Amino acid sequence: MDVVLPHQRMALNIFEPRYRLLVRRAMSGSRTFGMIGLRRRGDDILGVGCEVRIEECNCLPDGRFQIEVVGTRRFRVSRCEEQDGYRLAHAEYIRDDGEEDANANFALAREVDEKMEVLLDQMRGRGGGQMSAVLHALLRSTSKKPDLAGCDAEREGAVVTREEAEVWGARRSYAEDLSFWVGTFLSTIQQVDSARLVEGTSTRERLEMLKAARILE
Repeated sequence: MDVVLPHQRMALNIFEPRYRLLVRRAMSGSRTFGMIGLRRRGDDILGVGCEVRIEECNCLPDGRFQIEVVGTRRFRVSRCEEQDGYRLAHAEYIRDDGEEDANANFALAREVDEKMEVLLDQMRGRGGGQMSAVLHALLRSTSKKPDLAGCDAEREGAVVTREEAEVWGARRSYAEDLSFWVGTFLSTIQQVDSARLVEGTSTRERLEMLKAARILE
């Protein structure tokens, strides 16, 4: 299966019997399943995958499923076994390193966001039906852009007091979510390696990688 990032949307045509079974089981329960990519060489899977939620599901007369999924949260695989032809993973959910400076990551995320907005404006400015269709398709591949709710974005300097712990948490979540939102866009146009994005547990390093993407320079 393909690498999927949190907040990424993907349309899938499910035709293999084993995956049809997986979809039926998911639809009868939580509507979720895990997707994990393969390493570039060999058949080994990555160490980290992403849980996806089925947003839309259309069963065709021939038994195939056309589904749309959205990435929700990452997981690290401890071991795998086979069940009815597909992998069944034993895993734990993960987030980025909580010890990183949330204020510094928040500032870096705002910088990456500004660069991303410049890129989007440039693409919109090029005009033409074909470019508009491309941009629409790219934006359709992501969920709604993370917002700044609770981040106290107008405040200058660091947030350090205990009373402001909620702001700290909001800034941490915003930076991590924004890194995946931008990462989905840039990996779709092959500007960054999606495997590195999903496996990394440093928000700062992910944002630095996105900031260094040639298309954002």
